[in-house]
Amino acid sequence: MWVVKRAKTKSKKIGILKKKYLKALNIKNCNCPNVYLSPGAEQHIKKEHLQDYNNYFNSIKYIISKPDYLGLNPNVKNGIELVRDYKKDAVLISITINKNGYLYLSSMYIIG
Repeated sequence: MWVVKRAKTKSKKIGILKKKYLKALNIKNCNCPNVYLSPGAEQHIKKEHLQDYNNYFNSIKYIISKPDYLGLNPNVKNGIELVRDYKKDAVLISITINKNGYLYLSSMYIIG
């Protein structure tokens, strides 16, 4: 019998969401302002939003640190949305607070 082991993949820290933003959103169940990106979330963005990934993935850290707009996602429990306006596009980053209180980037795409 063959046993296939899955490679362990780790999430990487991709930015820091300032505490003043968490306070403005009245978020109390967050243990840490670090935002993490799982390999699966990065693959999702590449697959579903390839052009957005190619154009803005390297800007994620900046968008997280200096969003033009921020709010709660009404469709996702513990969901946060950050938007950064660029001349040509508005880029939305979706962040979810997991059950342990950590922030995970779940998606990124152009809106409007």
